[in-house]
Amino acid sequence: MNQASIAAELLAALGGADNLVRLSCCATRLRVDLHDDTLLDRACLERLAPVVAVIEGSALGQHKAYQLVVAPGNAQSLYEALVKAGRLDQHEERGLLKGLGRRLFGSRD
Repeated sequence: MNQASIAAELLAALGGADNLVRLSCCATRLRVDLHDDTLLDRACLERLAPVVAVIEGSALGQHKAYQLVVAPGNAQSLYEALVKAGRLDQHEERGLLKGLGRRLFGSRD
């Protein structure tokens, strides 16, 4: 399965682009904050080949944080594929998504 297909499945399992509050990555993880964690399909995420584990984090205000541990060397390319699949704009600071800010708060990015 190619990165674009995996990203599309990841995005769907995360509840869609509109459910993402924040997306970032490091060497082995994708970090995701969700508006509504009831839309998360954990079983689907755990079945996807590059995902090694799904770690539930703490609630950040109204949002729930998750970390997707992926095979080494895959986090950055999956992050970029998710941004492209969700048509999200990247913001250089802390992985914030400008496109989400525009959808949520008008043009305040």
